[in-house]
Amino acid sequence: MRTANLSSFLEVLDALEGTGTGAWGWDVATNTIRWSRNTGPLYGNERGFEPVSYEDFLELVHPDDRPTVVAAVERALTHGDDYEFDFRVTWRDGSVHWLNGRGHAITDDAGVTVRIVGVVTEITDRKREADQHRFLVQAAEILASSLEVEETLHKVANLLVAELADWCSLQMVEDGQIRTVAIAHRDPAMLEMVDRLQQEYPPDPEPSDVARVVIETGEALIIDEITDELLAEAAVDDEHLEILRSLGLASALTVPINIRQEVVALLTLVSAESQHRFTAADKTFAEEFARHAALALDNARLHEQAVAAHRRAERSSTRLRAINEVVTKLSRAADVDAVAKAAIESGVGALGADRGAVVMLRDAKLEIVAHTGYTPQRLEHFEAALNEPAPLKEAATAGVTVYCGNVEELLERYPNLGDVMRNSVPGAYVAAPLRTSGGLVGAIGFVYNDSRSFGSDDRTLVAALTQHVALAIERGLLFERNRSVAETLQAALAPPPLVGRSGVPAAVRYRASGVGAIGGDWYDVIDSPDGDQVYVIGDVVGRGLEAVATMAQLRHSLRILLMEGRKPAEALGVLSGVAEIDTTALCSTVLCASVRPGSSQVEVTSSGHLPPVLVGRNGAHLVEMQIGTPLGIGGGPPTHTLTLGEDTCLVLYTDGVIERRDRHIDESLRLLTEGLSGVRPVVEEVADSVLGQAVEADDDATILVIGGPPAPG
Repeated sequence: MRTANLSSFLEVLDALEGTGTGAWGWDVATNTIRWSRNTGPLYGNERGFEPVSYEDFLELVHPDDRPTVVAAVERALTHGDDYEFDFRVTWRDGSVHWLNGRGHAITDDAGVTVRIVGVVTEITDRKREADQHRFLVQAAEILASSLEVEETLHKVANLLVAELADWCSLQMVEDGQIRTVAIAHRDPAMLEMVDRLQQEYPPDPEPSDVARVVIETGEALIIDEITDELLAEAAVDDEHLEILRSLGLASALTVPINIRQEVVALLTLVSAESQHRFTAADKTFAEEFARHAALALDNARLHEQAVAAHRRAERSSTRLRAINEVVTKLSRAADVDAVAKAAIESGVGALGADRGAVVMLRDAKLEIVAHTGYTPQRLEHFEAALNEPAPLKEAATAGVTVYCGNVEELLERYPNLGDVMRNSVPGAYVAAPLRTSGGLVGAIGFVYNDSRSFGSDDRTLVAALTQHVALAIERGLLFERNRSVAETLQAALAPPPLVGRSGVPAAVRYRASGVGAIGGDWYDVIDSPDGDQVYVIGDVVGRGLEAVATMAQLRHSLRILLMEGRKPAEALGVLSGVAEIDTTALCSTVLCASVRPGSSQVEVTSSGHLPPVLVGRNGAHLVEMQIGTPLGIGGGPPTHTLTLGEDTCLVLYTDGVIERRDRHIDESLRLLTEGLSGVRPVVEEVADSVLGQAVEADDDATILVIGGPPAPG
């Protein structure tokens, strides 16, 4: 009988007793289910419990998971498929537990499923740990997204009612008292009752006995059962007590939020509708969550403190708010002239001045690089006395900020300005130095039509403005230097004509892409200690100064390694290790061809670089060789040996020679070899031919040709 077989199966699997795994079997024809004796407790029932039928079994499964179970069983009945899935069951006490079920379909000779047997395992703890880990990761991301204390605490409360409790409240601990700042419930409608409760019975700022213990010890505390006696102690009057009773509070857990060993907040979790009893595992999880919350809260508090300090500084002078406009305009200015123009135009408005100017020290002389508010006549007088003793001259050369509240102070300090001031008399004047990391570079000055005294707020504002302008000028100077370097390198770093080596004809060609930024192509020829000449060609990912810097570093490093006597494969392996650390060189490619003068043997080693082309009198073809990985991805590449006769040339090139947006690289390589098949194996002619095929390149193209006989005559 099938049922007898099931009984035998279950007797054997009763050995699983105590392992948290039960065995079961279902006779499809009779709709009879048999369980091992330890299966019942996994579903919240007594030992030996068995459901009467498959339908009775489904009643034990959590409603949300029944579709998963039914679908798996249907596949087993229809197709004989085995299955495995996790599902929930609700025990008689209302608690939810997770099980892992596995089923195996047994079919008859006709392929019809007659029985399904399997095992079920308790995985609640494992599932809880996995869910809690995912929750903590998600919570950390959500908490990190907020820099407002109140907002952060509300997020904390809402996260926890979604995971661990029916109620959650958060109180800030301030000067020995507590202040409730956030309350959350799984059912938002319940919060209306809380609002009414707090209005009628405002929370006591004095900590309760439980809160006081947690604050003093810094340790979490579990109230396993919230008894009526505890509610009576917390109630203000009978009406208050009835409201508290109506909430159905069951258990509570209070956890401290510690920042630098100080309890700054209390996190209280309460179960009600779920009737959950908090356990030591809940306490451990809540404490871990509190550590994440503490970090987010600390960041939020520091942010708010910084914001408050900034606001206090703003209130010291209404004009300080204009600094934001200055900084914004400065951030958009690239070179020094643009920075100076933005600084003086926005600075005059920020300080409430009437006119102003920025001067720069160039060849020990001051030059006006930007000004505003000057009439042509005033500007002429200003320029005439620019390099005479005056506020701007003193600020730019001595590095001091000069304040003159009226013309008398100005002339007392600079009597030489008497003649100039007859036609242009400012009421007040301030000049501040512009200092970069390289020293004094100039000064910025502002003129007021009326007399004034410069108080601490004014001086603070001038100092802040000057600092921003100086930083922007330093950035502008760096931009100009980089632009100059880029323009110089674009012309100077193109590979020069290759100097002939003893007995080894060679030629090089280079063509810039013309898109305005320097590429990372390079080549080199290094004499190794053993007499070999190593011809190197490489390509760095990217463009611009960073690519050039990486190119120079790789070229220099490889030259040193080869001159030390390392073989190319070993040297490229070292470079690859460097690229793993210095990611600017990551995925760069390098190819080395080691030639011994007088020998026909060439050793070729490639770290991700395109294979060379061998050109002879009978045509051209790609060298079939194993290519290693680009720098930073693997170790040293393999070495391939080939013969380079007097009637052959070896062509090394960068991807700018063949890469086209509208053409596959294999097609480009084929066209390259076909284009070289009719060319004489003379290095200069081969180099010119390859360069001619690179005219459509969107990238720099570098070609290095070695071997072959010298060009005639």
